[in-house]
Amino acid sequence: MPTSVPRLEDHESFEVRLNERYISEGEVCALVPGMTPGRLKMLRFQGTGPEFLKPTPKTVVYSERRVREWLEGTARKSTREAG
Repeated sequence: MPTSVPRLEDHESFEVRLNERYISEGEVCALVPGMTPGRLKMLRFQGTGPEFLKPTPKTVVYSERRVREWLEGTARKSTREAG
Protein backbone atom coordinates (compact mmCIF):
# COMPACT_ATOMS: atom_id res chain seq x y z
CA MET A 1 0.00 0.00 0.00
CA PRO A 2 1.59 3.34 -1.03
CA THR A 3 2.06 5.97 1.61
CA SER A 4 1.18 9.55 0.84
CA VAL A 5 4.02 12.00 0.45
CA PRO A 6 3.60 15.26 2.38
CA ARG A 7 3.22 18.24 0.09
CA LEU A 8 4.52 21.72 0.89
CA GLU A 9 1.16 23.30 0.19
CA ASP A 10 -0.34 21.12 2.95
CA HIS A 11 1.64 23.04 5.57
CA GLU A 12 -0.01 26.39 6.27
CA SER A 13 2.98 27.83 8.14
CA PHE A 14 5.47 26.99 5.39
CA GLU A 15 6.85 30.09 3.71
CA VAL A 16 9.11 29.87 0.70
CA ARG A 17 11.93 32.38 0.82
CA LEU A 18 14.10 32.41 -2.24
CA ASN A 19 17.38 34.24 -1.87
CA GLU A 20 17.36 33.85 1.93
CA ARG A 21 20.93 34.30 3.14
CA TYR A 22 22.10 32.39 6.19
CA ILE A 23 25.07 33.68 8.14
CA SER A 24 27.39 32.38 10.84
CA GLU A 25 27.86 33.72 14.36
CA GLY A 26 30.99 35.54 13.17
CA GLU A 27 29.05 37.24 10.39
CA VAL A 28 26.38 38.32 12.88
CA CYS A 29 29.13 39.84 15.03
CA ALA A 30 30.50 41.67 11.99
CA LEU A 31 27.02 42.93 11.08
CA VAL A 32 26.07 44.19 14.56
CA PRO A 33 28.52 46.74 16.02
CA GLY A 34 29.74 45.72 19.48
CA MET A 35 28.43 42.15 19.23
CA THR A 36 30.77 39.40 20.38
CA PRO A 37 30.40 35.62 20.08
CA GLY A 38 29.98 35.40 23.87
CA ARG A 39 27.27 38.05 23.95
CA LEU A 40 25.47 36.39 21.04
CA LYS A 41 25.57 33.04 22.88
CA MET A 42 24.15 34.72 26.00
CA LEU A 43 21.32 36.27 23.96
CA ARG A 44 20.51 32.83 22.50
CA PHE A 45 20.44 31.31 25.98
CA GLN A 46 18.18 34.09 27.29
CA GLY A 47 15.95 33.99 24.20
CA THR A 48 16.36 37.73 23.63
CA GLY A 49 18.55 37.73 20.53
CA PRO A 50 17.74 37.18 16.89
CA GLU A 51 16.05 33.94 15.87
CA PHE A 52 18.51 31.24 14.91
CA LEU A 53 18.49 27.87 13.24
CA LYS A 54 20.29 24.81 14.50
CA PRO A 55 20.63 22.34 11.62
CA THR A 56 23.00 20.11 13.61
CA PRO A 57 23.72 19.88 17.34
CA LYS A 58 26.88 22.00 16.97
CA THR A 59 25.88 24.35 14.15
CA VAL A 60 24.05 27.65 14.64
CA VAL A 61 23.12 29.87 11.71
CA TYR A 62 21.06 33.01 11.38
CA SER A 63 18.89 34.45 8.64
CA GLU A 64 20.51 37.75 7.73
CA ARG A 65 17.02 39.23 7.20
CA ARG A 66 15.91 38.17 10.69
CA VAL A 67 19.07 39.56 12.29
CA ARG A 68 18.43 42.91 10.61
CA GLU A 69 14.77 42.86 11.70
CA TRP A 70 15.81 42.04 15.27
CA LEU A 71 18.37 44.84 15.24
CA GLU A 72 15.86 47.35 13.89
CA GLY A 73 13.40 46.22 16.56
CA THR A 74 15.81 47.47 19.23
CA ALA A 75 15.53 51.11 18.06
CA ARG A 76 14.90 53.61 20.86
CA LYS A 77 14.31 57.37 20.96
CA SER A 78 15.43 57.82 24.54
CA THR A 79 17.76 56.09 26.98
CA ARG A 80 14.79 55.98 29.38
CA GLU A 81 12.85 53.57 27.18
CA ALA A 82 12.67 49.99 28.41
CA GLY A 83 14.86 47.54 26.63
